[in-house]
Amino acid sequence: MQPPLTHRAVEEAERLLNVTLPDSLLDLLRNQNGGQVSDSRNAFPTSQPTSWSTDHVPFDSVMGIGHRDQTLSMLDSPYLVQVGPARGGGAGLG
Repeated sequence: MQPPLTHRAVEEAERLLNVTLPDSLLDLLRNQNGGQVSDSRNAFPTSQPTSWSTDHVPFDSVMGIGHRDQTLSMLDSPYLVQVGPARGGGAGLG
C-alpha cells in the first residue's frame, strides 16, 4: 500500500500517465491507496458482458499512486507511463 493519496500525487500521476483519472478510482485510492481490496469493492461494473461475468470485471488488488519502496505503483509501470493514450497506446485509465 502507498502513503495516503494527496492532490499533488494525483496531479503527478495524471501528468505522467497523460490521463484524467476517473473519480471512481480516486475515491477508491483515497480510501486505500493500493493493495488488496475489500469484498465490497472488488468488482468494476460494465455495460457489456465480459469473459468473467455478464455485468462486471472482478479484481482483488489495485495499484496505488506513490513512491513507497518495495511497493508497486501505477507510476512504476513502464507500460502505463510510456504508452499512455497521447503516445499512441491505450493505458485504459482515461
